[in-house]
Amino acid sequence: MRKAIAVLIMLGVCSIYFLAMKSQDVADVVDTVAIQEELKADMNERIERIIEQIEAEYPATPKLLIEVSNEIMEVQYSEAWEPDNELEKQTLLALRLLCSNRLLELNTYNKQIENLRTELIKNHTEGVYLNNSKIESINFLTPDDAFVEVIYDTTKGTQKREYTLVKEEGLWKIYSWKDLGPVSEDQVVEE
Repeated sequence: MRKAIAVLIMLGVCSIYFLAMKSQDVADVVDTVAIQEELKADMNERIERIIEQIEAEYPATPKLLIEVSNEIMEVQYSEAWEPDNELEKQTLLALRLLCSNRLLELNTYNKQIENLRTELIKNHTEGVYLNNSKIESINFLTPDDAFVEVIYDTTKGTQKREYTLVKEEGLWKIYSWKDLGPVSEDQVVEE
């Protein structure tokens, strides 16, 4: 009889422990969802602020233009991103404000949103997110043409990209870009 009581007590203790752990898992999921929602709200506010900033005072130099572009990309390539949401549309609209007419003609909004979504889904699946970015160099070909090299640090390595900027109606615009490939740790210039 004592063994049966001991077994029942053990089953009771195990059941209570199991239920406590189960409720903790539910609480963890609720906390994670709440954090994700808060992060998305912060990102939406951030992109709205960037758009207001661009419209109020357009970036006057190649450096400022690329800094704004990089800030937009930090939102696009963050863990807060989810497929087909308002945030991805807003970030694309913000980036399009910085692009030359030629680039906009070559890349319609619908084509860009489709390409962006495909890239973001792939990155999200592979756990690739943008940690930070840094302008490495700015070179002027003429007073109206510039090349800007940027280093992007992601969760899967460091990449370099070169932007070609042109002046259109007195404003610096992104004309094109090309990826220059991965950067090794010894190539990264520290500030």
